[in-house]
Amino acid sequence: MSIFQTFLTHSIASKEVSLAIAKDEAEEQEFIVSLETNGFKKAVDANDFVHQVAKNKKLYLMARENLRKDLYDCIVQYPTGAIDLFNSVSMKSQVINPSYEDSSVVLVITKYHLSQVLKHGFDLLSHTGMAYQT
Repeated sequence: MSIFQTFLTHSIASKEVSLAIAKDEAEEQEFIVSLETNGFKKAVDANDFVHQVAKNKKLYLMARENLRKDLYDCIVQYPTGAIDLFNSVSMKSQVINPSYEDSSVVLVITKYHLSQVLKHGFDLLSHTGMAYQT
């Protein structure tokens, strides 16, 4: 078992979003292959994240320097036990209560994109749990 797979195993049942920091986009792709091989499903945006948290036990997100505030808010709210997101289609607030038992959420980001996100005021390091970096 690789060190990254051990990281994924330890992320199960975490009440915080785990952070996988890749040195470059090639390593980021390796992380994604490993996540998908281990049964993780990708959430593409905040609405998809809320939908996936409600039904899937293991999911991952990808972040770039243009991280949207609604997705950042979901990451910040995940450990609170309730994610409140305004649905612009139904024009209603959605509240999802994550089930942490046997579940895992991993945020995948490169070092470069992490530095850019931090410059934009999104402090991911303070709002995520366990982190993996080579």
